[in-house]
Amino acid sequence: MLTLANFNTTQAKTYYKRENYYSQEDAQANSEWRGQGASKHHLSGAIDDLDAYENIVNGQSPDGKTQLRQKQNHKDKKERAGVDLTFSAPKSVSLACLVGGDSRLEAAHRIALRRTIGLIEERYANTRINDERVKTGNLIVAVWHHDTSRELDPHLHSHCLLMNCTQSPDGKWRSLSNEEFFRNKILLGQIYRNELALECRKLGYEIEPHPKELFEIKGYTREQIEVFSKRHEQIKEKLAEIGVAETTENKIWAWRKTRVNKNHEIDRQEMLPYWHEEADLHSITHPITANPDPQVVPPELEEIEAELFAAVQAGIEHCSERKVAFRSEDIEKFVTAETRPFGISKLREAISQHPELIKTFDGRYTTQAALARELATIKLMQQGKGQVHPIAEKEVVENCLEGKKLTSGQREAIALTATTDDQFIAWQGVAGAGKTYALSELKQIATALLDVAPDYAIKGFAPSAAAAKVLEEELGVEANTIARLLVSKKSEDIQPNQIWIVDEAGLLSAKAACELLQRATEERARVILVGDTRQLSAIEAGNPFKSLQQAGIQTAHLDESLRQKAPDLQKAVNLAAAGHITEAIAHLEQVNRVEEILDVGERTTKIASEYIKLLPQERQNTLILAGTHKERSAIVKEIRTALKQEGTLGYEVETTKLKALDLTSVQARYTHHYNIGDVVVPLREYRRSGLHKSQPYTVKAIEKDKLTLSDVAGNLLNVDPMKFRKTVYKQETFEIAVGDRLKWTRNDKELCRRNGQEFIVTGWD
Repeated sequence: MLTLANFNTTQAKTYYKRENYYSQEDAQANSEWRGQGASKHHLSGAIDDLDAYENIVNGQSPDGKTQLRQKQNHKDKKERAGVDLTFSAPKSVSLACLVGGDSRLEAAHRIALRRTIGLIEERYANTRINDERVKTGNLIVAVWHHDTSRELDPHLHSHCLLMNCTQSPDGKWRSLSNEEFFRNKILLGQIYRNELALECRKLGYEIEPHPKELFEIKGYTREQIEVFSKRHEQIKEKLAEIGVAETTENKIWAWRKTRVNKNHEIDRQEMLPYWHEEADLHSITHPITANPDPQVVPPELEEIEAELFAAVQAGIEHCSERKVAFRSEDIEKFVTAETRPFGISKLREAISQHPELIKTFDGRYTTQAALARELATIKLMQQGKGQVHPIAEKEVVENCLEGKKLTSGQREAIALTATTDDQFIAWQGVAGAGKTYALSELKQIATALLDVAPDYAIKGFAPSAAAAKVLEEELGVEANTIARLLVSKKSEDIQPNQIWIVDEAGLLSAKAACELLQRATEERARVILVGDTRQLSAIEAGNPFKSLQQAGIQTAHLDESLRQKAPDLQKAVNLAAAGHITEAIAHLEQVNRVEEILDVGERTTKIASEYIKLLPQERQNTLILAGTHKERSAIVKEIRTALKQEGTLGYEVETTKLKALDLTSVQARYTHHYNIGDVVVPLREYRRSGLHKSQPYTVKAIEKDKLTLSDVAGNLLNVDPMKFRKTVYKQETFEIAVGDRLKWTRNDKELCRRNGQEFIVTGWD
């Protein structure tokens, strides 16, 4: 486990004074300098010169003569001295080491720590020069090793204080940039735990997976571990007391609220009799290592190499499912989410040498398959150039559009589509540019040619069912999802003169776009890709709408937004659409369209009260945006309370909803991504396993590679998540009242429900 926090100059001194778990003398003995930056100042071994330590904390050289970072002049704020990375061993390791007496585990903890610090220094030691991040590769790290918690439980952990100074390539000492430490917090914690697990195995211990700790030493029950986890129990009790969920955010809040002053001047030897007495009271026996020799024979090298390659391959699949280009850290985070028989150095080497990966100019990776798919999509577009007959002559189009109120972008789009001989074209338009209206005008021109081509057909497609429905209603054409098109059987008789209008093309994934253009090529259909590269992209990997434009697809640009009628707001919309966000906000402030309320509670109350003042029809057309899920929930809660008071909401019941977990298909294969109580819904029939399509199954137990599922009748099934496709949900309880306005978040063809479709609750049965 890893926790991170910035510390100031005052707090830095508490690590060897008020806040330590040892006497000052013992604290210094249980400390060390680490990092290339420390070596540059001849700092090594135990931190025995406290004057030098305090000078470094204050941003000065050990002798106090040279400034190592720029002086910070923040009013009412203490100067940032650095970042505290606290690495904690799993509780079972603390028990075996501190209560069971195996001091080798303390050495194992420090070895894992040093490897992790080395990686942090090599990869994430940065400074900023002219607002650009510059890699430095050196840190000054003061490490304070502790062995008890605030409640005096055995708790093996180390505070690694990364001082706020580093030497840049130009030889100057500057402030340390800390963003990368926080961004990679989960990965760094996993790397430390994996390195520690490796060392535990070398000592002969068996380990077993644990959902929160990553691993525990085998031989202790959960109840025995929790006997020595009083802080954890305090946090749980605090959350139960105020009736909130055990989320990470809430746990951090409860951790702060339940902190007590530490007991000082009590060392490990004084605590041992109490720990032994508590262990005896709960019948705790410490596991005996199968091989006490630290030079235990490792598993077969071929087995490790095979697992390493398979793990990296799965990591690549996981990353490439959502992104075309990704960082090595993304693969590492996936692989180290469970303990492995190899360390981070082996993993990094395997990633850099994997034959499927190609390094991009910005240091990220893409895959051979992704590159081949993008090139294939572009090739299909290029092969379609000059392959169709124009729908109409330029003069005919101009006559049809004469006298119509259209923007220049709309006219350009219609004219391009009607007169081009390219099979594939694009309409790039900002939100509210009137793309749908322009499509309806295009349809009129096309249908006017029915006498010439009676079997002429216009079809609509979109990435989502909701968007397809809108396209169908607004254009009056048959519309379907792209997914349905791609899984449908190809007709033996190809319908000539087809136009496929693909709306929200910016949401197309690379895979779907390639298959779509391939299908259109086979059916000789002309395709209009309509969308905006600056809006949301696909959940799956790729942004083919953008790459096709970069590759030269004929494109009409609809840059004028017609949706906003108020002149002062329209200017802001146009600025934002052009990418000038700062100027757009500045303009809104100039015309008094911005009201700033800094206090979250006050802001929430104001938003809710303003909404309640609106007439029912105005509420239907009002959108509320919030910066976080927490703030959104608070606003909704206040609004619903007011709606109950005015009688708009009536009788209510508590029910359960399923919220999809954000798992890739690769993550869904591994049991460590599941929790007891999760709900699994198979995507097809699996008769051999006894699983039925679209039926919910609740996770009742989790084994190493198997899940025990319960169906609605209570029947239990033992299944391997590797062997079936599914969607995984977590259960959440919430209230629904008569009068509530809700929406579905999943398609259900049998019940005619669409994702995004809204409905009003009129009663309960």
